[in-house]
Amino acid sequence: MKKILISLATTAILAFGATDANKSSDSNITIQEQQIPTFTLNDTTGGKIEIAQTSDGLDYKNFKDKNVILFFYLYDGAPCQGQLATFKEVAKDKKDLEIVTIELKGLDKDGLAKYAKEKALDFHMVTGKSAMNFVNYIAQRAQWRGTVPFIIITNKKGAVKHIQIGAMNKEQLNKVLNSLNK
Repeated sequence: MKKILISLATTAILAFGATDANKSSDSNITIQEQQIPTFTLNDTTGGKIEIAQTSDGLDYKNFKDKNVILFFYLYDGAPCQGQLATFKEVAKDKKDLEIVTIELKGLDKDGLAKYAKEKALDFHMVTGKSAMNFVNYIAQRAQWRGTVPFIIITNKKGAVKHIQIGAMNKEQLNKVLNSLNK
């Protein structure tokens, strides 16, 4: 009985102490709230893409009032190459759209920049190696096991509205993008 009371008292003290320890000394924000995952991705042109977690998606600090396609791919995969071509075709008519691509096969920054130039891709091209923490975060949060192509589409508020493993044709992509602004 004495051991149970001591155990309960210790648990109560630790729980109370943990609650106080989680409070910041100069605000009412808890440490847990302060530790929102944030990421900085560097694209091949030297641009920085700032991304933070939200409860229902991703906050792209650089892309306010823009729908965003986040695309994970292999540069030499046929379905991935076809998807890039579809994105290129659809993006030319969508001024409120940003496309962030993360290449996972291992091209370095110069190789990816060369690839983007050869394919005339005007997207934010990011190497997987430089974005591995973000890739792992997405894999965990979306329960994604690495199959590509992998597409996440967010609306202008950053809410995830579509997730897909596998390529989308132009009609499917336009249908999703057009539904974002309704």
